[in-house]
Amino acid sequence: MNFEHFLGLYLEQRMDPVIVCNLESEVAQAIGARVTRVWLSRDTLDKQKVRHPDLRPEDYRALKPALLLGEVRLESPKSAIVLYVDTRLLDWGLRVHLKATVNGREIYTDSFCRLRRSAYRRELAKAYPVVRAHK
Repeated sequence: MNFEHFLGLYLEQRMDPVIVCNLESEVAQAIGARVTRVWLSRDTLDKQKVRHPDLRPEDYRALKPALLLGEVRLESPKSAIVLYVDTRLLDWGLRVHLKATVNGREIYTDSFCRLRRSAYRRELAKAYPVVRAHK
C-alpha cells in the first residue's frame, strides 16, 4: 500500500481510493471477483474513524500483511472475513472484511479492526468455510 496516498485519504486530502494489495487469484475467485486488486475507499475510512477510533493511521500498515497471510473465511458468495494474528506491527488479532462488487470488477476492504483474544476465538468458532488457512 502506498502509505502517502493512504495518509492523504485518511486526512481527507484525497478522494481516490488506495490500492491495499493484490490477493491470490483463488481467494479473489472465492468471493466472485474477476480481479485481485483490493481497494480501500474514503467512505470506508470515514466509517472506520467513527466505529474504530482506536486505530491510528500507522496501524493500517498491518492491513496488507493481514490480507496476504491471514485466514480467509467465506462469509457469502461476494464477501469474506480475514483473520490474522499480527505479532510484528500491532501485536493484536485483526479482522478484515472484504467485499467484491456485484459485477466482480472490484474488491474493497469494507472493515478493519483489532480483536482481543476472546473476540478472535469467537470469530474462529463461526462456521464459515475456510478458503485459505493462516500462513
